[in-house]
Amino acid sequence: MKNKKNTISKRTLLLSDVMEWRSVDSIVRTFNILGFKDSRKMDEKRTAVAFSTSPAIILQVIETDKNAHAHLKDLNNRTRYLLLADSDYQKFTFVKQAFTAAGTPKPLKFRFSKSGNLESVVTKLRSHLIPSNPSSLDNLFDMKEVVKNFYRQYKILLSEVEQSIVGIPNSRECRHYAELILYRLMFCYFIQTRQFISDDPAYFYRMLSKNTTQDFYKGFLCDLFFNILNTKKKDRTTTNESFYNIPFLNGGLFRRHPVEENNVDISIPNTTFAKIFEFLNGWTWYADDDEEFKVNGINPEILGHIFEQTLTDRRQKGAYYTPIDVTNFITRSTIKSYCIDRVNNEYGSDYNAVSDILNEPEHATYLYFHVLCPITVLDNACGSGEFLLSASKVLAELYSDVWCAIENRSTPVIVRERGQILKSSSKKHYFQRKIITNNLYGVDMEEEAIEICKLRLWLSLISGVDRNTVEPLPNIDYNIVVGNSLTGYTSLPGKYQQDLDGDASLLKKINKIDKLKCSFNSETDPTKIKSISAQIDLLLFDLTNILNKLRINELGLERNTKAHSQRSSAFVHNESFHYILGFGDVVNNRGGFDIIIGNPPYVEQNNLDYPTSFFQLLSCKNTYAYFFEVSLKLLKTGGRLGYIVPVSSVSTKRMAPLQDFLLKSSSELKISNYDDRPGKIFEGLEHCRSSIILCKKCLTKCATYTTGYTRWHADQRQGIFTNLDYVESSTYKTNTAIPKLGNPIELDIMDKLATKAPLGSHIISKSPYFVSYHDAPQYWIRGMDFQPTFLRDGKIAQSVDLKRIYLKDHNTKITTLSVLNSSLFYWYFIKVSDCRHLILSDIKSFPCDIDDLPFTTITKLKHINKKLMASYQKNSHIKNVRMSYGNRVIQEFKPSMSKHIIDEIDKVLAPHYGLTSQELKYIQEFDLSYRMGERL
Repeated sequence: MKNKKNTISKRTLLLSDVMEWRSVDSIVRTFNILGFKDSRKMDEKRTAVAFSTSPAIILQVIETDKNAHAHLKDLNNRTRYLLLADSDYQKFTFVKQAFTAAGTPKPLKFRFSKSGNLESVVTKLRSHLIPSNPSSLDNLFDMKEVVKNFYRQYKILLSEVEQSIVGIPNSRECRHYAELILYRLMFCYFIQTRQFISDDPAYFYRMLSKNTTQDFYKGFLCDLFFNILNTKKKDRTTTNESFYNIPFLNGGLFRRHPVEENNVDISIPNTTFAKIFEFLNGWTWYADDDEEFKVNGINPEILGHIFEQTLTDRRQKGAYYTPIDVTNFITRSTIKSYCIDRVNNEYGSDYNAVSDILNEPEHATYLYFHVLCPITVLDNACGSGEFLLSASKVLAELYSDVWCAIENRSTPVIVRERGQILKSSSKKHYFQRKIITNNLYGVDMEEEAIEICKLRLWLSLISGVDRNTVEPLPNIDYNIVVGNSLTGYTSLPGKYQQDLDGDASLLKKINKIDKLKCSFNSETDPTKIKSISAQIDLLLFDLTNILNKLRINELGLERNTKAHSQRSSAFVHNESFHYILGFGDVVNNRGGFDIIIGNPPYVEQNNLDYPTSFFQLLSCKNTYAYFFEVSLKLLKTGGRLGYIVPVSSVSTKRMAPLQDFLLKSSSELKISNYDDRPGKIFEGLEHCRSSIILCKKCLTKCATYTTGYTRWHADQRQGIFTNLDYVESSTYKTNTAIPKLGNPIELDIMDKLATKAPLGSHIISKSPYFVSYHDAPQYWIRGMDFQPTFLRDGKIAQSVDLKRIYLKDHNTKITTLSVLNSSLFYWYFIKVSDCRHLILSDIKSFPCDIDDLPFTTITKLKHINKKLMASYQKNSHIKNVRMSYGNRVIQEFKPSMSKHIIDEIDKVLAPHYGLTSQELKYIQEFDLSYRMGERL
């Protein structure tokens, strides 16, 4: 008799299915209906369900009263997901393993209940419980759908709010003010999760309903923002009883913005706020980025996604939203390495991990007070703050771990620190506040980005506190600032003018700014904050003008009125950020920043509207090279830098000056490299191959460590940064590249290639002997001795992607044709190029030494070439392509069908290079699963 489960027909998930979940067996029955394999009973409260894929990936269904953390041990290579049900079968949680910014395990949770919005849950589950796609469950923990839906509605609402505002004549300011109103209200919804404003989750909508006859904006919201949230309780004059328990928040978000001060008659109708609250009430708000995922759940991280999509020209400015796993990897790598270095330098120790330092109390105490407390972390293209938020999480875990190791010691400095922590609402809050106030710095050209960055940092402070324990938010207006990061001074100019009053030098004025900032950061009285801020702003304005004039004179722009107006907007409008003014204490007094991290903009020189002629790396002609130059000037000796940039940075002739600059400026350089096929670092972007460059600033001989060219499928992404293998490759720098070498075998192969003369001496400008090749290969480099079919609007033509190289003689043509098609050349191309463009210099530089090839070898290659060309033709097909600019007929090839012949070429060439059987096999199998389009 057949198993009853196997007779159930497959169908999609229904609401009634979930409502019937009353036991582990009933849940597993649903999975069987959906098409999952038969389950394996583990005990009465636990069953394993296998996906119908090979190898099987297991989901465990567990009845439990424990939380997700208690079940982390159940997550392993075979058990990828859990579905936890409480004993009443009313609440359920999907669990997936993940890691914090500091690299420690934590579960991701997607939680729902039968009493909640179950229809939305079932809709979401229906899309992601796919037996044939194991990675589909990952999307339960992904915010993409929520971000997409939220932003679609947010964009419409923002436009409606903007159009409803009266009293702001400047359209850009009006747009910005509409965003500011929404940011403030979203912040209020976030803090409502801690009941800061009211116990009523529908508080704002209820207040609007009560105030239908008066101006809600002026009569209620302005009162709440400026007279309550930005005013200490003892100084409040409001009689509104609903404001009685609301805490004083401070922080800058609820201080009057210049737009509000300059436009006193701003008006927004009540109907606009009805739309705003209807929208905001449609989402579940939670204040901690690390809380579980929920249907329609909104956490602070989503603000970053909103910003990146709101600024439609952000990508034109070369800025992209960096994925969290990238920011985590870079911040963890730089901060932890810096901390270990500092302790090792102080004590002559050889620690490799922070955890080892914690076993030695004296060393741990030094780490806490002399490394962590004063550490300075800068992102000078910070956008909405993804890197800074990641850094704050890494630092928070370090603060906590190190303090736990030393808190019971009785030294005076620890006793004092213990007293300060006891005054705070919690240790977590104390550390987070310390980090935001003292450790983090950011710059960005977009004011909207800076506002969201500060908003997210403030929100990180309210996790775990309520309105009775919350402390005023710190003033970070001069830590996270607006400005052009590239055009300002990174150090004091050799000559600078006396200040306008003639009796105080520029340096003294800068020191005065630093002292005022210290007062500003610790002040909580709104009146005093406003007074100190005014003094700082006046000094900054005056000194910025002085430095702008110096820069303009240096560049000769003053003598050219046209150039001045076209190329110096950064100076004319005070957009230039001078680090010696804005971050004077760090740059002038402390020797520079300890850590600089980020994803700098990638903008070509000809798209810039500000001068760059003062850059040493001007010939690189892209802003990311300039960011390296600026940042390495700002970094103190021994400091760490981590950037993600295009892979061309380490593999093109144009970026050779940058490569040399990095090698000369660093004592340690680590470079990991990433393709964008089949998986991508930046989803949604085409041709965005990346390198993550980590360096330690020191003017000594540089030790270089590299990885290969990392490729992965989407479901493998979780491990790409935790499983990196670096190999020391210090001696392998070429004239145009730091090769992407990833293991000792590749080092040996490159050594053997280096003994041969380059192919370039056999290539000439014109000859009857030529080979054609496609200049934009993906997984195959295709050399041909025939003309592929290509028709442009019915006429025979040649594709612009098809290039020719001309050779000296027939034997050279035979050898070159074989070399271009070999897996050895493909491997070499991946190692030294940008992995997208096959340019003539890459072919010329390939080591070959044709003159040393025996005649018998050339004869063998001639016969193999003939077979290969015939195979290419046989396995090709003609394709008609319709384009907006005309029709094309092209001949498409499938080199993978000819791989067995290509292997023959490599086998013939192997003795010429002295490759071992192991090295030959490595070359023939290099990236084979991706090249063949198979999951091996």
